[in-house]
Amino acid sequence: MADQTDIITLVQAQMSSSVSLITDVGYDSAVNSALSELGWILPENDPTRIWWITKRSLRHATFILYFAAGQNFKYKQINLDQRFDHYGLLIKMMDQEYVEALRTQAALFAGVPIHKQFGTRIRAGFKYDSVGGDLTYNDVRRYIALEDA
Repeated sequence: MADQTDIITLVQAQMSSSVSLITDVGYDSAVNSALSELGWILPENDPTRIWWITKRSLRHATFILYFAAGQNFKYKQINLDQRFDHYGLLIKMMDQEYVEALRTQAALFAGVPIHKQFGTRIRAGFKYDSVGGDLTYNDVRRYIALEDA
């Protein structure tokens, strides 16, 4: 059975020499973000779920480093520090791995609310121009006009 302290210990082990760059509050935040994203709670018994909580916590911890590395941005030279780029690539790879797992291991993530499996935004399909005019059915109107002609 794994609780928050166990997950933090696992994440810190994977962070290697970067472990000291994140505060205890940061690690708590990373684990809580992962749990919120997954829709799961601790303590957890399932080894695969523990593994995914750890992976997503590591991703959120890496985001903390990514955000902190943003201070190395040099405005006049438009130059990003290598660490900043590498953290961004790591986050992208971790997110791709998670999306692939959602697709291939649906049973494991069956408890995840459906809106968290397909992203954070579902559009209603309405279209508006720059001044708020409704463009939603313009294609249909054009099609009907062509049929009447």
